[in-house]
Amino acid sequence: MPSQVDAVIFANSITLTPGTLSVDLEGDFFLVHAITSDTEKDVLGGDMARRVARLSDKEANVSIERMPVEEGLTAET
Repeated sequence: MPSQVDAVIFANSITLTPGTLSVDLEGDFFLVHAITSDTEKDVLGGDMARRVARLSDKEANVSIERMPVEEGLTAET
């Protein structure tokens, strides 16, 4: 589980990335909305998690998963 500071840095870094928005943070669970499939791929790639981990001299030990899109919505909506 990341420290609170690392978690906030990570969530803010995602939000500052064009096309993405961190909308919830609970423990080590981050809910992120991506506007396009390209920005979704960037988040799922885990590069931002690795960058934030380097700031705190820790290993990026994260599991990044894609959640199903709500009924009636598509990934491109």
